[in-house]
Amino acid sequence: MNLETALQIVDERLLGENSIPVKIRSKEKLSENEYPELITAIHFLIDYYKNTENIPKKLALAFVDISNYFFISNHNYSEKEIELFEDYGIELSRLAEELFSNE
Repeated sequence: MNLETALQIVDERLLGENSIPVKIRSKEKLSENEYPELITAIHFLIDYYKNTENIPKKLALAFVDISNYFFISNHNYSEKEIELFEDYGIELSRLAEELFSNE
């Protein structure tokens, strides 16, 4: 993976018109690789931006209030699906903290 690819994946998966949060809200099925691919890209970016203070604004925007996009009311999802989405939000919040920390 390279920087451009990782940034594009985060943009598409978190901000794009077919992003994961949009798909969840519109009850579209997520493909098996969408979330794992996003996590892989974020891990790459965490390593890439480690010990740097300059992170692109668009990347920062992708994580603003991220967990709230994954805490949904029922929307006719099963309890298992709701818990999975909440786990996504929690994990993404944790990764955002890691990405933006100076440690």
